[in-house]
Amino acid sequence: MKKEKKGVGKPTLYKKAMKRHNVHLSDEHVKIAIALSGEISAGIRLALETVAKERGLTKHALDGGDSAAF
Repeated sequence: MKKEKKGVGKPTLYKKAMKRHNVHLSDEHVKIAIALSGEISAGIRLALETVAKERGLTKHALDGGDSAAF
C-alpha cells in the first residue's frame, strides 16, 4: 500500500475529499466532459452535480434515506 504524501503535488481544485475511480468513457463523452470545464474529472463532476440537482437527487436520497440538500 502506498503511503500518502501530504503537501506534495499541485493544490486541489476542489474542497471536498475525493476518491479515485477508474471509468471507461467513449471518446465522445470525454470530449463533452472536457468541453464542460476544460478537464475530464471536473467535467464529470459538473455533469453529475447538474443532473442530480435537475432531478432533485440529494445525498440522503442517493443513500436511500429522506431527501435533504447536499
